[in-house]
Amino acid sequence: EFMLLLRDPANESQVKKLMEQAYQSFTPQQPLFSEAQSEKLFAAISDSQDIITPSLRVEKRFFTWKRMAAAAAILLFITTGGYLWQKKYRPEQVAVQHGQQDVAPGNNKAVLTLADGSSITLDSVANRIIQHGNISISQQNGQLQYTTNTPPEQVSYNKLTTPKGGQYQLTLPDGSKVWLNSASALTFPNAFNGQQRVVKLQGQGYFEIAKKAAQPFIVQVNQLEVQVLGTQFDIMAYDDESTVNSTLLHGAVKVKEAGAEKVLQPGQQAIFNPQDRSMSVQNADTDRVTAWKNGRFIFNNADLATI
Repeated sequence: EFMLLLRDPANESQVKKLMEQAYQSFTPQQPLFSEAQSEKLFAAISDSQDIITPSLRVEKRFFTWKRMAAAAAILLFITTGGYLWQKKYRPEQVAVQHGQQDVAPGNNKAVLTLADGSSITLDSVANRIIQHGNISISQQNGQLQYTTNTPPEQVSYNKLTTPKGGQYQLTLPDGSKVWLNSASALTFPNAFNGQQRVVKLQGQGYFEIAKKAAQPFIVQVNQLEVQVLGTQFDIMAYDDESTVNSTLLHGAVKVKEAGAEKVLQPGQQAIFNPQDRSMSVQNADTDRVTAWKNGRFIFNNADLATI
């Protein structure tokens, strides 16, 4: 591209001017070639041009002139190239400098809505104890932990909601842990007193369930129900996604919908399509599925819409 610019007739006068300036201002600091290198180079040029080797005195003068010419050519390339490149590409570089700023990274933030309708804003800074009836809610380092002092007379439901760009970790009253991804919500009771432990999820959550064989844990996602005993799994159920994906890391889960059910093995993913109510099971890249929980993005052959 540089050579094309040099050969462009529109640049001829500028190139000649820069060549003259480079030649007039050039002062060699040291020989570009040793005497032996110069003789070898001159001999090769002479052989290729079929010329008669001149006398030693003329040869020496020719060596000196060639060294100066070579150095001048190098300086010419740098000077001319810089001028033409700046002239041609500077407007684009200025446009890039005024580009849009990066999006701010996400952090720990959420809103806890209690059964009485009151809401509490949570972040990763405040450390406090929230007392609500006989329930103690501990907020510390971006995590929320429920502790039941005495069994409540009446079970009530709370809701943890994360905004876009936020996520939060919750320890449920039974000791199960939930990581809630951005733009998600989890509805859960203040105590698990019945025969089942039931929560409702919108968006995406990663679960580590405390083992209680006599009291199975169930996650409800719209028409879908994921039933577990003791396991680690991820559910992605955003409203703007075309499918609901349940991915198992450890243990065993049963994914049920309208009578149909699939039992997953570790490393498998159940994909439910709400449009035609179909469900399939496939092997999953668990590192990619749970990357968000570890503060990472992994895109492997993903399309732009997914990214």
